[in-house]
Amino acid sequence: MTGPALLSLDADGPALVGEVVRGRNGQIFGGQLSAHSVAAAAAAAGGELAPHSVHLLFVASGDAGQRVTYVPEVVRSGRSFTVVRVDAVQGDRVLATSTSSFHVHEHSDEHGVRAEGVPHPDACEPLDLVAIGASPVWAHAEARVVSLVRGDEPAMRLWMRWREPLGDGPVVNASALAWMTDLLMVRTARLGMPADAPGRPGPSLDHALWFHRELAADDWLYVEVSSLVRSRARAFNEARVFDQDGRLVATSTQECLLR
Repeated sequence: MTGPALLSLDADGPALVGEVVRGRNGQIFGGQLSAHSVAAAAAAAGGELAPHSVHLLFVASGDAGQRVTYVPEVVRSGRSFTVVRVDAVQGDRVLATSTSSFHVHEHSDEHGVRAEGVPHPDACEPLDLVAIGASPVWAHAEARVVSLVRGDEPAMRLWMRWREPLGDGPVVNASALAWMTDLLMVRTARLGMPADAPGRPGPSLDHALWFHRELAADDWLYVEVSSLVRSRARAFNEARVFDQDGRLVATSTQECLLR
C-alpha cells in the first residue's frame, strides 16, 4: 500500500474504516491511530477548515490483524472553529479517543522561535533503523540524524520526511506528521536509559499536536525531540517541527510508559 493510501480511510456508513500496520512490538502502531483520527475528524468537519490541534488518548491495545473503525462526532461547529471527537474502535473495544479542532484561516502578525545553523539533510547520515529497532511503520518515512544526546537530557535532532508525494492538502500532511512524530518520542526517551536496559518498547499513553503554519510532510522537516522528564515509569516528550526556512510549523507532545 502506498503512503497516501495508507493515510486514507474508507467510508462505512457514518463511520470510517482504516487498514492497520503492525508496530515493532506486533501491536497496532499508535501513530497510525493518530493519523487516521485526524483524517476521520476532518471528514466530519468538512469545508475548507484546516486542523490546528489534535489531542489523542490511547485507551487499549487492539488486534493488528483487523481493521479499525473510526466514529466521528461533531462537538461544536462555529464560524471560526469546529471541534470533532473521534473514537477508534474494534467491535465494542475503544482503542483510542481524540478531540481535533479545525480553524478557519486567519491572517495576523507573527512571531516565533527559529531553527538556525542546522546542517543540510544531505550532510547528515541516515537514521540507523536497525539500531533503534526496524519496523514496517518506518517504511514510509525517512530520517537524517543531526545529533543524538543520551543521559539525563535525552534528545534527537534530525531531518525527516514522508517518502511518497502527498500533495498540498492540509489534512493529509497533518496526518503524515502525526504518524512521523509518533516514531520518535519513545525512542528519544529510551536514550535516557542505561545502555544495558531491556529493549522492551514502551507504549504511548497519549499524543497531541498543534499545527502553527502550513507544512509539507513530504519535504524535509527539521525536528527537535526532547524527553523532558521520566518519573513514575512515565516519560514526557516534546517535538518541535521546523520547515527548511527555520520557521516553527508544528509542536507535538507525548507521554509514554517506560519501565
